[in-house]
Amino acid sequence: MTRKEFEIKSQQCRPMMLRVAYAILADREEAADAVQDALLKLWRWRESLATVSNPSAYFNIAVRNAAMDIYGHRCRSEVSFNDGAGLPDSKVHADAETRTDASMVLKAIDALPDNSRMVMRLSAIAGLSSKEISDMTGMTDMNVRAILSRTRKKLKELFEK
Repeated sequence: MTRKEFEIKSQQCRPMMLRVAYAILADREEAADAVQDALLKLWRWRESLATVSNPSAYFNIAVRNAAMDIYGHRCRSEVSFNDGAGLPDSKVHADAETRTDASMVLKAIDALPDNSRMVMRLSAIAGLSSKEISDMTGMTDMNVRAILSRTRKKLKELFEK
């Protein structure tokens, strides 16, 4: 792949790459970093990209892997604290009252296992179809739909309690 071909393909794929990275990381700056990391790695491998039958899917898989690496580093470096520990009761109650349903759903999604979280974010947040998710992740379309179904059921049960 020539420099010009790489520039064209990377410009075409960049918006989708950003959506994929954001769906995994839920942070715009980290998503942009993941896209840059993936593009840099792809640039180093550009000669071998000429043999790839579907470069768009290849670019998306590269950014997914970069985003998962960043997510893994983030999870290992975070220190978890008990919610509300050491805060006055009135502050804890005020915080609990101001939480929105959306933030509770996002927290529930973040607590899911890796595959479920990634598929749910790609579907619900990035708005991708199960076919697009399967192309990107390498899973079968049936597997993606099964994961989505089980995950939605699990989230529904969690919020009905």
